[in-house]
This record gives sequence, C-alpha cells and structure tokens, in this order.
Amino acid sequence: MEGRSSGPPAMTDATSPSKLLITGATGFVGEALLDHLSGEEPLRALVRDAGRLEADGVEIVEADLTDRESLEPALRGIEVAY
Repeated sequence: MEGRSSGPPAMTDATSPSKLLITGATGFVGEALLDHLSGEEPLRALVRDAGRLEADGVEIVEADLTDRESLEPALRGIEVAY
C-alpha cells in the first residue's frame, strides 16, 4: 500500500505532537484511513501488535482499547480519534 515502508515500526512513548489518532490501524477500515490521511497531519496509529504495521511518518503506539492505562498515553495530545 502507498506510504508503507519495509523498515521496523517506529515505536514511541506517545509524546510527539500528533493530532489525529487512528484506532485499529491494522484492520480494514483503519488501514484505509491511515492511507487516506497520511501526509495531511501528524498521525498516530493505535495497534495491539506494533509488529503488524509499518508506515512512514506515522507514530505507532501499542495499546488495547479495553485497557484504560494503555490508552492514556496513546490519547495524549490527540484532538480527533477515529
């Protein structure tokens, strides 16, 4: 897919200035959103397994929607979540 890289995922501590969060970024809808929004604004992709996603210029955060503690850093600085 467009915007994909073959390098390792860019794991961060969720402190960069991303404004848009895409949950389920390895799923059908999340992947389409990621491709569509790439390059528009800083993006953060929330995934359960960071090894399943490789995307240039996207901050990848590993978290689980059912685990509040894992979501807090993922949501830090986010204005819009999909």
